[in-house]
Amino acid sequence: MSTCDDGHLAKKLKTDCFRIEAVLSDEYSSTVQLDAAVACDIVDKRATSKVTRQLSLCYPLPHWSHLKRVTLNSETDSARCGRNSILVCSLPHSDAGCGEPVIPSKEVLFSGKDVDIDALTDPYVVMVPRCQPLTRSQFEICRKHWSTAFHEDKYITRMMSEEIFSQTELSIIKDYIIQAVNLAVKGQENGGLAIGCLVVDPVTNTIVAKATDLRHVHPLQHAVMVCIDAVAKQQGGGTRKEAASVLNSSPISVSCRQETNPVAYLSTGFDVYISREPCVMCAMGLLHSRVRRVFYQSSYCDGALGSRYKLHTIKSLNHHFEVFKVTTCQTDEVLVEDIQPT
Repeated sequence: MSTCDDGHLAKKLKTDCFRIEAVLSDEYSSTVQLDAAVACDIVDKRATSKVTRQLSLCYPLPHWSHLKRVTLNSETDSARCGRNSILVCSLPHSDAGCGEPVIPSKEVLFSGKDVDIDALTDPYVVMVPRCQPLTRSQFEICRKHWSTAFHEDKYITRMMSEEIFSQTELSIIKDYIIQAVNLAVKGQENGGLAIGCLVVDPVTNTIVAKATDLRHVHPLQHAVMVCIDAVAKQQGGGTRKEAASVLNSSPISVSCRQETNPVAYLSTGFDVYISREPCVMCAMGLLHSRVRRVFYQSSYCDGALGSRYKLHTIKSLNHHFEVFKVTTCQTDEVLVEDIQPT
């Protein structure tokens, strides 16, 4: 279910169709970008080390540090097949104004440079990966063009393959998402928007706080903000005089937090389950309260955790958390229709 306004429909969920998708930085799903480069073949493989040293001095490639200087030419339909190919430099462009690339001769490339040009063939153009691959699929594309360094992040690979959760964990996530959606339905029945939120301590598997959306009472009392405030209230803080819509009586566990700080900060180490993708304000509230993971069920066109922004992936921020979208099957029966005035 996806919505671009605050007047969306609350529905019961089927429980036989759940899929959990990690919301990652765009760099993990981006297409491989290629740059044009000049390469030569090494006539005698025994000269590879010498030529590599020479080119590294006269043509360093700091912007292509992820590329190997030498690769084995595997073009089966080419006379170069089986030879070592060496990367020389970026492909220069013509100054004639048309921007057409030109392939310089060996004499021009290595004029005044200490390079054994007799050990190299005439230069030619190759397309090489612009950036280091981050995923296995990107690497497989890159290696077809040029030998590339690749250090696989096994954890990211598991996240992308949906194998990061055990069956027990999947069952727990499923249960809490259903509870969040049910909270949204109840909140809607009480005159609020159809958004529910739970904060869960994953160590004790207990609900620390849960809330419905109360912005019909005050415009800033989004379900997420009410829930964060409820957690703060249990730690002697909080700004609301009232408790959240529903509060669990269990004390907050600090066992999953920093061992050096027994009085942990707000939601450090906690998981948050939301029926709808949070807005920028709520996402920043989650960031500042130091949550561990966020699960949400429906997308929101102005959402900050996947739809319009991916706030949790901004590297300059001082805290990062994992985000997962839980895709579910839904019935066609509309239980409650929430049409709020704008």
